[in-house]
Parts: sequence; C-alpha cells; structure tokens
Amino acid sequence: MGVPKEVAFTPLTDKIYEQIKLINSVSLPTHYSQETYDQFRLAGEKYTRIALYNDVTVGALCSRVEGKKVYIATLAVLPAYRGIGIGHQMLEDVVKNATESDSIDNIELHVQEGDETAINMYKKHGFEVAEKVENYYKHIEPATALLMSKSVSAKEGSA
Repeated sequence: MGVPKEVAFTPLTDKIYEQIKLINSVSLPTHYSQETYDQFRLAGEKYTRIALYNDVTVGALCSRVEGKKVYIATLAVLPAYRGIGIGHQMLEDVVKNATESDSIDNIELHVQEGDETAINMYKKHGFEVAEKVENYYKHIEPATALLMSKSVSAKEGSA
C-alpha cells in the first residue's frame, strides 16, 4: 500500500514540537518527560520525523542516538490516519538514514508485548525480537516489552 500523495514527512521543528507531544499523548499508552523530548531533539532530523497529511500533523517518530545505535522511543499515528502507510514510511525513512550513516550500526526499540499490529510492522521492516523485558512499563498492562533490533551496517546493504 502506498502512502497517499497528501502525506509529507518532515523533521521535528520548534513550530510543531508541541504537536509531537500531543500526538504521542493521545496515541500512546505511556507518557514522556520534557527531558526525554529534549533528547529526541538532539537526535537531529534524520532520526526524528513527523508526518503531515493535508498540512495537519498526524504522526511522529521520535528517536535518540546512543553511541552507534538509534533507539526509536516512539512511533505514533493518530487513530483516524492509521492503516494507510504513514507509520511504515516514517520507519523506512529512519532505517534508510541509519543505513546510510557510517556511525550507526543498529536500530532498537521496545514494543508492548501483545501489540501484534506493531510487532508485525517492525518484523516486515527486518526487526527481530532480541529480548523479552519483564516489568518494562510502569503504568500500563501488560508491563512486558519486547526489545526489537535491526542491524543497519552499510556493509550489509552493499553485499
């Protein structure tokens, strides 16, 4: 399924920073501190993305760089805009940028156990379950998360 032409992807900017927090607060079961959002900003435009649909912010992917790894902390699309490929495209953009970087070897994320839609999407993009983490989430059930990982070594892509 292709992304509709009305969708544009753009990096996080000051103008839409609060919209990103709003998207995450209404789309995700957990909430993040201001300090966490400040870390996302430091990751730069390659690893934090927003999706606009007809000039309305409808999705956000927030990451941080940890050494040679990109850690995807949030990927959220407003419920009314799910199922048309917006989340897939944001993820593809971040994977592409990480693969093209000489300084990134791996992408990791946690996903709530039982969220089969999200788990299957990540698997379609080459992520594998690396570890099951009990009691990862503090205020939601199930509290168990799956750590998913994808190698993005540039050497792999050219082989």
